[in-house]
Amino acid sequence: LEPKVVRQVITPETAAELTEALADGVERGSGVYSMVEGYRVAGKTGTAEKIAPGGGYLNNIYILSYVGFA
Repeated sequence: LEPKVVRQVITPETAAELTEALADGVERGSGVYSMVEGYRVAGKTGTAEKIAPGGGYLNNIYILSYVGFA
């Protein structure tokens, strides 16, 4: 399966800066447990409050996410 390039949304320089920032978060921040020996991993954690059925948010119920790449 070959990717289809539609358009360039950021410059290569911006992509490199973003990768550095995300890798720093893995190496020194909350993503440290996603480190893999022999690879430079970059990633971002996320936390969101769970919406209550009647509106507002549920107490102490969260949706956690992580996206990363090497």
